[in-house]
Amino acid sequence: MITLSAGTTPIAAGIVLRHADRAYFFKLGIDESFARCSPGVLLTLALTRHLCADPDIRFADSTASAQHPMIDPIWRGRFAVGDLVLPLRKRDPLFAPIVATLSARDRLRHFAKRLLKR
Repeated sequence: MITLSAGTTPIAAGIVLRHADRAYFFKLGIDESFARCSPGVLLTLALTRHLCADPDIRFADSTASAQHPMIDPIWRGRFAVGDLVLPLRKRDPLFAPIVATLSARDRLRHFAKRLLKR
């Protein structure tokens, strides 16, 4: 967990997972009462400086979606990441409906983003 504070008040927090020479940054949250100060951007910039100074880290990824308006100007590259859904039981009758629902959710999300950009 990383945090950014204004005095003693945490105004942004995020989770960074590290494995070997890689770091993954995700789940950024902010205190909305400080939103006009862009605490998420400030936290991301501080994390970027920290990771760049760490000789044990060779690669870092934000895990943000492509064309993310906040992260793209700061972290330009991306790791190839995918989803893997595995059934919990052999021939699980709920597996196919769950996969179909997840797929439909992704399509609906992409459609909604396109509409929003118009």
